[in-house]
Amino acid sequence: MEEKIGIIYCPAGNALSGKAKNRQRVEEILSASGLLYDYIQSESPEGVSRLFNMLVENGYQRIAIIGGDTALNDAVNCMMALPEGRRDTISLAIIPFTRRNDFAAFWGLSSKSLEKSIDVLSRGRSRRIDVGCLHYVDKAGKPCERYFINCVNIGLVASLQSLRRKTQKLFGSYTLAYFSSAFLIVTQRLGYKMHININGEDIRKNVMTVCVGNCSGYGQTPNAVPYSGRLDISLISNSSIGKLLSGVRLFFSRRFLMHSGVNAYRSNEIRVISSANAPITVDGRMLKGITGEYSISVIKEAINFVIP
Repeated sequence: MEEKIGIIYCPAGNALSGKAKNRQRVEEILSASGLLYDYIQSESPEGVSRLFNMLVENGYQRIAIIGGDTALNDAVNCMMALPEGRRDTISLAIIPFTRRNDFAAFWGLSSKSLEKSIDVLSRGRSRRIDVGCLHYVDKAGKPCERYFINCVNIGLVASLQSLRRKTQKLFGSYTLAYFSSAFLIVTQRLGYKMHININGEDIRKNVMTVCVGNCSGYGQTPNAVPYSGRLDISLISNSSIGKLLSGVRLFFSRRFLMHSGVNAYRSNEIRVISSANAPITVDGRMLKGITGEYSISVIKEAINFVIP
């Protein structure tokens, strides 16, 4: 007997995103696919974790997220919170439904072809993939972990991602969010005095941005793959305003490593001993409340993921 698939639809979270029309389109394609599934919508971007855990408790073994990188990140963190034996019985899938779904793009999936993603959900195979982990201490002194499958950004790019998310909620348009956040970059801090340790090498310098990628990292770690047991790291030092604008252009065009100031590394761990309170995003979402030193590592073959 075919098992039901649990599907969580995660709305974009802004008033101009055409949620009703988008949901109708998804439902039409799912109905025509012949899949046996249960379909639920998150009432907000923050509701993904509750719904994911509900599906797990009800015995679903294949769970798909319709949405972007941050919704997928919530699901990954729910999976990693499960006992390992229980986690191994579940396969996670993605049906990309936003312009920014970097992890789905790595597997050749796009919001422009929902039919292909749904076909993969039905007939694709599960494989083990790596998961990155950010280890930190919160303001209350409690050790915490946040998992990721794409990347962690520290510094200027994290600021840009935060600005883009805020402006997209305000304007309801990715294009407007892109140009407004690029314009507002002049108001952001451009350098952070950091002390970082990678592969035993101490790095002490003014740093503009760091990307730690388990996958392609929005173009900043283009050679990273989520099954190597290693993290790719790109670090760009503080630079002139001209090189900064060039770096922004290369970032958005996903040719970041072409920037002359980028240093690339590969490691299974990076320690950030001090970072001058540089902002941090995990799979595109701002992470707050970190104090002091933190580290980022990789867990090899941590979860099952449905791929073409």
